[in-house]
Amino acid sequence: MKKILFVVLMALVPSFANAETQAVAKQRLMNILTNYAHIPSRDVPYAWLELTYPLQYATAAELLATTPTEGAVGYAQDSNVFYMRTGSSWAVIADTADPHVIALEATVLASSPADGTLDYATDTNTYWLRSASAWSIGLAPTILKFNTNGGWISNDTNDSLILSENSEDIKFAFTGNLVTISSTTSATFALTPATAITGDLTLNGGAGALTFGAASSSIVVPDASATALVIGSTGLSDAIRIDTTDNAEVVTFKAGRKSDVVNVTGAVTLDASDCGKTMLVTAGIDTNSITLPAVISGCEYTFVYVGADDGALVDISPNSADGIFGTCTLAASIVTFSGTDDADIGLTKIGGNKGDMIRLAGGTDWYVTGCSGIWANN
Repeated sequence: MKKILFVVLMALVPSFANAETQAVAKQRLMNILTNYAHIPSRDVPYAWLELTYPLQYATAAELLATTPTEGAVGYAQDSNVFYMRTGSSWAVIADTADPHVIALEATVLASSPADGTLDYATDTNTYWLRSASAWSIGLAPTILKFNTNGGWISNDTNDSLILSENSEDIKFAFTGNLVTISSTTSATFALTPATAITGDLTLNGGAGALTFGAASSSIVVPDASATALVIGSTGLSDAIRIDTTDNAEVVTFKAGRKSDVVNVTGAVTLDASDCGKTMLVTAGIDTNSITLPAVISGCEYTFVYVGADDGALVDISPNSADGIFGTCTLAASIVTFSGTDDADIGLTKIGGNKGDMIRLAGGTDWYVTGCSGIWANN
């Protein structure tokens, strides 16, 4: 790891006036790496060295006149000194003294070394930089600073990793084989490219834990599989099963199915949101109509009269361009609906009984798929 980082850092060193000067700069970087290579749980000093900002090739005066981003590292050729940009000013981070000390935090804070000294406190896992004759915790325990709007990658404990940018952060906490993703700033975590998850995925977000934000979103399951998708609970693991076996595709509901039931007490106009519902029609429908929308392929409505016997005429009116086709049989009597566009059908008032019903399915027109009671062309 140390050799790899050294090669990367060497690529950041600019072209010096001569080979001797360049060799000096490279040796200074190697010395710093040597000093820091023994930091607990770290192979190299990511905590203070910003890899994305280039080292400066300049005299000390020229370097100190620049104002780069915080964390930048500069090298002054004339004085053979490295500087770090911290607290809106330049601080010496390495000259002739070893800039690193492993100690307890109390020991670090009680000391008064030269500005630019970088110490690591083993009891609190934090870094301290000596600047302006005072200790600064600005480098605690950051691993890598990247050069965009003050972004950082850091770790607040030995088992976590934090990505911070401006006022937002994402934290990865590692516990055994579990990785927990959270945020102290309510930041959201978006995966924009196609992403494959090979293990189990558990969502604990409650309502809206899985949300699709784009139009035409879809869920695609494997083809030619008897168990392409199984949905259930710990008590009933296969409540819903999607079988994609070729030419035998089917959805099996092992759990019971419930459709939405609504009361119809007067005139009403249905739409696509009512598909699949069972309408309980009261006697209040008398002299009023249930108006169907323009035919919707695959839509199904079920109408059940729940008023008193002989209590109401239940009138069902299709769209002007749609007809109702089918038959309704009561004993020896068979009623054939006309199928004429805009022709109503209805449950007769006299002879209509509580519990009489009719079911309509949408195709190119409306089709009767089930009925009981005395229905007629109105």
